[in-house]
Amino acid sequence: MDATARAAAAPVPPADVVPTVASPAAPAAPSLLGEIYAGFRRNLVPGLILQALALAVALCYFCWPAGKTAIDGLAAFRNDHGGYAAGAVISAICGGLIPWLVTKWRGELPKEAHPAWDCIYMMVYWAWAGFEVDVFYAWQGVWWGQGATAGSLSTFLFGGLGLTPFLLGVFRVAGKVAVDQFVFTPFLALPQMRLCYRWRESGYRANAWNGLTIRKFLREIMVLAGSAWVVWIPGCSIIYSMPTGIQFLLFALVLVFWSLVSQMAGRSRQPVRAG
Repeated sequence: MDATARAAAAPVPPADVVPTVASPAAPAAPSLLGEIYAGFRRNLVPGLILQALALAVALCYFCWPAGKTAIDGLAAFRNDHGGYAAGAVISAICGGLIPWLVTKWRGELPKEAHPAWDCIYMMVYWAWAGFEVDVFYAWQGVWWGQGATAGSLSTFLFGGLGLTPFLLGVFRVAGKVAVDQFVFTPFLALPQMRLCYRWRESGYRANAWNGLTIRKFLREIMVLAGSAWVVWIPGCSIIYSMPTGIQFLLFALVLVFWSLVSQMAGRSRQPVRAG
């Protein structure tokens, strides 16, 4: 039997049988540690820049008399003209307005929302968040005591301060950083920040939180907290080493860049599709 005859004699599959092709396996979802590590790497360089900036301000304050006078003057002006209200305005400008103007210049604002509304929303959010931080810093001083550990370090190194007072200052700063980063931030600051930014990323849709389960939300908070520690644990160590009246001003300076990084990170993700 030749090849043509064999082909004709071969059984023909029924017409309704469609050959199946195995679909490629979906890529495995990244693990929690993998997501934290990715965020850690993403924040590493910006974090080093922010920490260098905060350290430069601290050195300027303790090593340059004119710098100390200027920073003390700013702190006194803020305390004498509004207190917490002035802090909220400063935070609205540093965390909301300035980063918003930069993202507008880069053409990265949410296209689903009116620019004026988006600007107002970010300023209101950061005014409230800054007010919370300002009050929290004041309570930290009540819980752990006041004082500038960075100034104590210079006094300890060059004479005039014993080891015990210096170690007590280090313990005070470590306690403040621990409460800040492991209590205040993951249980209050980051949850409200993620909810507010999720609404913004969705284009301010009413159903922005549809499909957001508690498990998914907690995972997002853990990823944000773990990846933010590379920025804020060293940063808060510098902030809490400063005199109490200076701490919020240094926070506001760091906030400018942190808010900008957060907004850019939010726009780099896929838009939130609710429902």
